[in-house]
Amino acid sequence: MLAVSVNGTNRPPQIDSTPPLAAAVGAPYQYAPSARDADGDSLAFALLTAPAGASINPAGGAIAWTPALGQ
Repeated sequence: MLAVSVNGTNRPPQIDSTPPLAAAVGAPYQYAPSARDADGDSLAFALLTAPAGASINPAGGAIAWTPALGQ
């Protein structure tokens, strides 16, 4: 016999801030999201698709990028 016990559901995390939508060639673009998890789970961030030179802090989610001509 197999018994399965479910102790609730895992709710998705939420980002509560809005990133800047414009960036200028040669000017640093930065965005540090305000995010939370309703279940208190720790958050991890990643850029699955990003322009060349963009980076993200996996623990806090801060994005840094300096756009180049043609991006």
